[in-house]
Amino acid sequence: MAWGQTQRHCHDGHQRRAYLKVPGTGAAPDNGWAGQNIKPDRKLSIAAVADEAGVSTATIHNRYPEIAEKVRQLLNKEGRRLKVAKGQELQAEKAKRKELNDENRVLRQKLAELVSRNAALEAELDHLRAIVEGGNISTFKSKTS
Repeated sequence: MAWGQTQRHCHDGHQRRAYLKVPGTGAAPDNGWAGQNIKPDRKLSIAAVADEAGVSTATIHNRYPEIAEKVRQLLNKEGRRLKVAKGQELQAEKAKRKELNDENRVLRQKLAELVSRNAALEAELDHLRAIVEGGNISTFKSKTS
């Protein structure tokens, strides 16, 4: 019996072979993954492979550890790919957050400077208004002409 095959008995007592195939393996009969595919809308798992082959997960684990290992390898590859993609996405978001925090810090400094300048100008304006509105203060013309 070839790797990836399982023997099942039909209702009439004859044996027939069921072939197991995992998607994404370039499955051809010569690499041990022949027969039915896991449905595209279904997540790859040992249970899905067993269900599609018509056997129990225990059968996959106990009688066909190569198949179980192949499924684990495919799941690990997918998991690593997703982890790398999420890591890259996270790094990009962290860089963006750092840029925005730096920009925020600069803008807060500018705001503090403007608030201080505004307070100084308001104080000067109040002083000048007091000079103009007060009757006991007189202004002199400057000698620079």
